Amino acid sequence: MRPILSLILFILSQALYSQGVPSYESFEADPSTVYYTLLDTTTNITLEEGQYIDGERHGTWIKRWPNGDIQAILKFVEGRRKGVWRFWDEEGNLVYRKKFNRKGELILAAQYRYY
Repeated sequence: MRPILSLILFILSQALYSQGVPSYESFEADPSTVYYTLLDTTTNITLEEGQYIDGERHGTWIKRWPNGDIQAILKFVEGRRKGVWRFWDEEGNLVYRKKFNRKGELILAAQYRYY
């Protein structure tokens, strides 16, 4: 009786922990460029996407909340932060904005509050 109970508990625990497994995908366009995607397998929503060039983040990266709404839009040039980064809360309100110069240094930060 005890081994059967242990087996049932083991099987139930595996089913509980197997939910929500993230899946990482990458597509190599050429030897220096890799497109990266983080996918939530339970909801089939892309949580993060962007590209690497020569092992460094490059271009626009988009992060999403588990419900599919955009969480952040980030820009990189050869691994350095660039331009305006925007961050949203789970209700879709813009909550934070950062601006970076060409060297990747922070030159402006703004936080927004909604009441």
